[in-house]
Amino acid sequence: MDWFWWSLYILGAIFCIGCVVQIINKNRKAKREFQEWLLPAFLSFGAVCLIFIAIDNFPVV
Repeated sequence: MDWFWWSLYILGAIFCIGCVVQIINKNRKAKREFQEWLLPAFLSFGAVCLIFIAIDNFPVV
């Protein structure tokens, strides 16, 4: 059942990224800030979620 909650977390993160992109597309100055630190932060958050999912689904024997 953990995969269900993890999929919800990932979908929530994707939704937040979409909202941020829509807001930033209206503001040219914030777009540079998004590319500098917000985008790597979202990508690293997604990577950490995938790592936790892999650890949970494929335990090391």
